[in-house]
Amino acid sequence: MAPSNRKYILLIGFLCLLVILAFSSWALALTNPAWRFCELHGGRGELCEDADRNQYSACLFADGSSCDAFAFHSGACAPQSSPLTWHGPGEPVFDDYPVKVDASSASAGKPVIDQDLADLFALYEFNEVIEESLARPANFAGRLVLTSFGHCGNGCRNFVLVDKLTGKVTMPDLVLFDGTAHFTADSRLLILEGVLDEGGVSDRHYFGWFDGNLLSIDVPKTKSP
Repeated sequence: MAPSNRKYILLIGFLCLLVILAFSSWALALTNPAWRFCELHGGRGELCEDADRNQYSACLFADGSSCDAFAFHSGACAPQSSPLTWHGPGEPVFDDYPVKVDASSASAGKPVIDQDLADLFALYEFNEVIEESLARPANFAGRLVLTSFGHCGNGCRNFVLVDKLTGKVTMPDLVLFDGTAHFTADSRLLILEGVLDEGGVSDRHYFGWFDGNLLSIDVPKTKSP
């Protein structure tokens, strides 16, 4: 066989190998929703091995941190840096952050509140609302009750999250002016429409519930043609 023909065959074989590898990665991504979710947030899905040489699906982030891909998909793990960046088509929707609603979650008894928050709630007579939240059905992220109150003037709202299973109460550093909150019990996505910073511009803001925290999701603006 002439050397030129041998090189040609080797080149064709190499290109075929690349196509097979690319197709395999694409097919695996389609069958692995956790990897798809990872890629939607700028991560890279990869098969890794633990110390016992057991393989698992990992999501590798640009900041150097990583999560088990399925833990990230379920919201049990999050990258070290925030905000997350959306890399999907269009804008995030509730179905992108599915979670099973814990319909059997009973009241944890009494709410667990840091003293600073307890003092703030007492000042605005909000403690009773927090206690009542534990008796209400979850309305956000499967097991949380999301409620709000205002203590900074007309049209201003702060948000409070009550975990029905643990009783833990958190108040994210969010203040919404003249806006609307959109959320569902079977999704970890929170969408706020309005002004987040006093004097700012009204916009749509996205947040996801990850590892017990509400993380901002940066959604690039679609450029007009």
